[in-house]
Amino acid sequence: MTEEQFRGETGAERRRFERKTIKLQVSYRCLDRGNISNDKTNLAEDLGAGGLLMHSKHALEKDQILMLTLFLPPAEERDKGDLTKDIPKEESNAVEILSRVAWSAPAKTGSHMVGIQFLDLDQNNRKWLKEFLVDFSLDQPDSPLYT
Repeated sequence: MTEEQFRGETGAERRRFERKTIKLQVSYRCLDRGNISNDKTNLAEDLGAGGLLMHSKHALEKDQILMLTLFLPPAEERDKGDLTKDIPKEESNAVEILSRVAWSAPAKTGSHMVGIQFLDLDQNNRKWLKEFLVDFSLDQPDSPLYT
């Protein structure tokens, strides 16, 4: 799938959960048969209760399992309502989510666009993420994040 093919499909055809344009620092580690890769830092482009879209310098394989870390802005930044401001990792709340690569496609810039599906997270991280999603009307009770 190319970036153009993905962008040409409507969200209704592709996703169960609404997403909003956002600028968030994210990092991930690939989990593969007990091996864990080094952290790779990227930027998320959109976010919802079921997953996100990120840019990656590295190609990722479909169905690759990741430990994804979202760096969520603190409440005082969220109160401003601007999801496009880049908040430094040091000023953010780190939330780890077990995730899966849903798709990956080359981007025009030479990087890759990667669709990430959230699978599971612990209770404390679930609380942080749910609070963030509620602030931006992205919470979805049937999301795997709430079970």
